[in-house]
Parts: sequence; C-alpha cells; structure tokens
Amino acid sequence: MKRREILKWRIAHLIERVIPGQCWADLADWPLGRTRLPWAPIREGCRDSARECGVCYCGKLRSPEGGDPR
Repeated sequence: MKRREILKWRIAHLIERVIPGQCWADLADWPLGRTRLPWAPIREGCRDSARECGVCYCGKLRSPEGGDPR
C-alpha cells in the first residue's frame, strides 16, 4: 500500500472516532477512491435499514428490539 493510501485510511479511522454520526461503510469509500471527500454522514438509507433489520450495514445504528434506533 502506498503512503498516501495509508494516510487516507488513518484519516478515515480518525474521522469515524472523532466525529459522531459518520457511516463507516460510506466513509471507507474515500480511501478506496470512490468519493472525493472524507465525509459520510449517516443517511436515511442507514436509518431505514436499522429500523427494518435492527442494525444498519456499518453497525453505527443499532436497536436491541429491532425497532426505531433514533
């Protein structure tokens, strides 16, 4: 892995820890080159998934009963 890629992954991990409300699945798209900016707020699709399944794809939103996590 190149230095630049390593740095991008470190920044992505830091953003995930420091700024609440970031979706890891979407945030990981930045170091992979799929998005231009390292910013991925939790979107409505994540909230819908959490409501239906009890947890969103990245695991940030969880509900023990499988109900609305908000």
